[in-house]
Amino acid sequence: MELLTFAIAANEIKVFKRAGRYFEIIDSAYALTVDFYDENGGKSDGMLGALSGLFVSGPFTEFTVSNGAAAQTVTLMIHEGRGGSRRQPGVVRVVDENVEKTNRETQYFGLSRRVGSATKVGLVGVIAGSKSIVIKRFSYTAAAAGICTLFSGTGAPTDSYLTLGVRNKKIGAADAQALRFSALAATINPTGVEVPGVVLLMTIYAAANVLTEFPLTTPLVVPAGYCFGISGPAINTEAGFGFDVEEL
Repeated sequence: MELLTFAIAANEIKVFKRAGRYFEIIDSAYALTVDFYDENGGKSDGMLGALSGLFVSGPFTEFTVSNGAAAQTVTLMIHEGRGGSRRQPGVVRVVDENVEKTNRETQYFGLSRRVGSATKVGLVGVIAGSKSIVIKRFSYTAAAAGICTLFSGTGAPTDSYLTLGVRNKKIGAADAQALRFSALAATINPTGVEVPGVVLLMTIYAAANVLTEFPLTTPLVVPAGYCFGISGPAINTEAGFGFDVEEL
């Protein structure tokens, strides 16, 4: 049994005239391509995109190791009989699924607000674009205490409708197709004219100038083109709506 450690440059191919019956990659930071050849010079086996822990069992007289775009140091095990290793080298990395989701650039957050209007109630929320959105958390606030209404609609509000982008949680990545919005209505219960296809979901209490999180045991799904939001508690009262969403 032999442990073979060597440095390999970016895009380099190394040839090893070394016979064996068992081959394993013990340590490699990046994927490798390995080709095996028999005593007649023909290719007998191969490994494509191989990382540490992968192995091949079968006779070979020669093999080549092809590296990718990053230089690295590699450790291989070559054995002429039976044997091997399942050792995991280096530092074990525990993958945080939430971080991976953010890295896939489908996680977004935002806050919409509407300043007080002398004759109208403010509406604030989020509207899905061509993709459905999942609302995992949302919070609300108002400049005065009172009862607010949660609502949904099949389209965008119509009275003084304004929109802003919904930011990606991966800084520098593109905004969502969804938009945060604000609008106006005559009362805390918007009508079907003010919000097309409106459904009044429930009333909730807002303490003055307190950002309150609404408890969600499971996420809300807003279909493409639909809106979801909250009304302010009174005329001429600022309202705010913060949210954490994922696009499907």
